[in-house]
Amino acid sequence: AQPHRGGHRPEHRADGKKVQRRRNVGMPMLWHSCNEQPGSFTAKILEVLDRPFAQGYYAQMAAAWLVAECFAVFPAHTAEFLADNRLDPVTFNRAIQKICESRIPDAQVKQHIRKMKRRNYDRS
Repeated sequence: AQPHRGGHRPEHRADGKKVQRRRNVGMPMLWHSCNEQPGSFTAKILEVLDRPFAQGYYAQMAAAWLVAECFAVFPAHTAEFLADNRLDPVTFNRAIQKICESRIPDAQVKQHIRKMKRRNYDRS
């Protein structure tokens, strides 16, 4: 057998659908970093994210990361979303984790955000 060179190992490559899902969730981050009217694009992003992400780790992580980025830019608007959303518990808790790992929110905000974490959910 020849040694594998570069990139992901063949057995670890995502199928086309997984790659497309990650792209669909992650691409708005590029646009989000541009200047926007306060909250206009963030509201659209959060609207798209307001659903369960059961497609696997990478889609959930991309969604969580995007929620955390929205929080960094527009915390009040994103906090409203966090208080009332349809994210699955895994994605929601990862978003909380990413927000708390950020350097942007202060300790008091992080403490409040941690209390929002969803506990006692079915992980199957």
